Amino acid sequence: MRIAITASGDTLDAQMDRRFDGARYILILKSDGTFIEACTSPDSPSAHDPRRSRLCALLAAKNVNCVITGLCMSGAREILERAGIKVVEAPSKTVREAFEHFAYTERLLT
Repeated sequence: MRIAITASGDTLDAQMDRRFDGARYILILKSDGTFIEACTSPDSPSAHDPRRSRLCALLAAKNVNCVITGLCMSGAREILERAGIKVVEAPSKTVREAFEHFAYTERLLT
């Protein structure tokens, strides 16, 4: 399982970003907590290609199964869910803390 977490920086100690659409970085981890990569969030080249669509496409291309974020608006949530990506909204923490909380509640870590 690949888990993406919206972040304000490119390390596990960065604060989780409160908004999916506004995230500067997306950190991708394996379900065991292994860091895979940090991706910068794509900029939107035009009003006809909104940032959320490009971000959702990036996550699908990276084979992400779940995204953890502070707030995911309904338009982005619908796109993600159609792509088979689970959306988990969580209170703002560091990326590491958000992953550990998710892993504990999903029983990924023992």
